[in-house]
Amino acid sequence: MGISELRQSGLRAGKGHAQALPVDPLGHELIRAGKISRSDAALATLVQRQCDSSFDRILRAEGLASDDDLLTAHARRLSARQITPVALAAAPSVETGLDPRILLRHGAAAIRDETGAARLVADGADSLLTLRRALPVDLSLAKLAVAPRDAVQARVATEHRDSLRDMASARVPEIESCRTWSASIRRRLGLTLMALSLVAMLCVLWPVAVFGVLAGWAVLTLGVAAALKIVAAAAHVIAPDDAPRGHSPAHPLPRVSILVPLFRETEIAHALIARLARLTYPKCLLDVILVLEEEDHLTQGTLAGIDLPPWVRAVVVPDGQPRTKPRAMNYALDFCQGDIIGIFDAEDAPDPDQITKVARRFQQVPRDVACLQGILDYYNPR
Repeated sequence: MGISELRQSGLRAGKGHAQALPVDPLGHELIRAGKISRSDAALATLVQRQCDSSFDRILRAEGLASDDDLLTAHARRLSARQITPVALAAAPSVETGLDPRILLRHGAAAIRDETGAARLVADGADSLLTLRRALPVDLSLAKLAVAPRDAVQARVATEHRDSLRDMASARVPEIESCRTWSASIRRRLGLTLMALSLVAMLCVLWPVAVFGVLAGWAVLTLGVAAALKIVAAAAHVIAPDDAPRGHSPAHPLPRVSILVPLFRETEIAHALIARLARLTYPKCLLDVILVLEEEDHLTQGTLAGIDLPPWVRAVVVPDGQPRTKPRAMNYALDFCQGDIIGIFDAEDAPDPDQITKVARRFQQVPRDVACLQGILDYYNPR
């Protein structure tokens, strides 16, 4: 539930227990600057207790504070310097010795300011708490500068473009990947032709026997398929109803990242944003990433004309081989901030409560469950 839903339910910060909630230090800074009201700060604190989200993400998702307002408040609260995206892109870099994918996940970069001193750049102090422990001692003590997270990630992506592109292509072991298929296409084509020739020869020499084998195999597979369907239907009837029920205050809702790979999707882009906006999951916990190919200027131009919500952003994948959807999502994976990663196609129309059901189900199943698959209804008469 977000701040707007709390208002619709009649809850006000001046009534009930909301006024007794301690306000986040960032909230005090924004109230002092006149950017938000004390009522909104208290409601944001109430939402934060129910969701695993930061105070600034809640305000940004609800449209109560702009990125510039939040960065200015962070800089004032932390006595840090605020850097513009242009200045950040032009600043000299500092070698961290870390995998650039780690920097992307934390939304952090290391630069030198005009005095030559090293600075760590992030959109707030929280994202650097874990990262400082992994940095060299001299760099871990560097002063903080604040900049928009998108600008920080864009700088890291530009600086390490080639290595990030190559790591996306080789993210899984070679035996589980198709990236080497193009090198052995002649051998695979030769084996395929040999197999087809062998089948054709057998059909010519022993047609009745071959027909009998194929008919027997067809009967066997149909029987196995029918048996599986019967067993599945019986299991569905007998199995207890373990669907998620209600809201558990002891387990706040987690942050969820949704990857939506797009390629030459111009007509469907507006409808996609409208369908995602109907999701009832708290927007402060949603991190929707539209994954675009670098060479797909058509989709990039379409999205440039759309006013994306604060919880939706685009990530452009550097051109490389193989130019496939898995490689694009491998690249975008390190930009995700969620504890749960989901994948939607551009034409998907998820139920409004689908993300909530997934989050609650993950909280109920054993920890070794790594993936949930939604039921796909592919009938679309329109």
